[in-house]
Amino acid sequence: MTPNAYTELFFLDEAVAFAAGHRPCAECRRDDYLRFLDAWADATGLADRSSLRAVDVDRLLHGQRIDKSRRAQTTYRANLADLPDGSFARLSDAPGEAWVVRAKKILRWTHGGYDRAVLRQSVTAQVLTPRPSVAAFAAGYRPALHASAAKFD
Repeated sequence: MTPNAYTELFFLDEAVAFAAGHRPCAECRRDDYLRFLDAWADATGLADRSSLRAVDVDRLLHGQRIDKSRRAQTTYRANLADLPDGSFARLSDAPGEAWVVRAKKILRWTHGGYDRAVLRQSVTAQVLTPRPSVAAFAAGYRPALHASAAKFD
């Protein structure tokens, strides 16, 4: 990574970036960034987004995505049926796969796009997307999905 420069990371889509603990860019994706801050403010009970700074959001997201004691991604368990669209999870019967929630279905992620859809069920899943982002999704922010997701509409 280049010191003192933008993060040089690229993801399949926005939902994957959120699962990795990132947020929309405040410069090149300004409208999405502001919509995300609005949802974040709603999710956390703030009156508005004016007190939110990107550095503070990033600090909180980083703290929620990495378990320093294990040096691993922080995950938690939740009912798949309760997760908002855009959330990523793993299922106990497919621990090596990641699935994104999209309406009544979950879509299986691959490096090249989404390749399979199944109906979402009421089961306990291991959530990969950090809690603050899931809360923002529940408050109305919808991360963009790769074009391959559209074939499962």
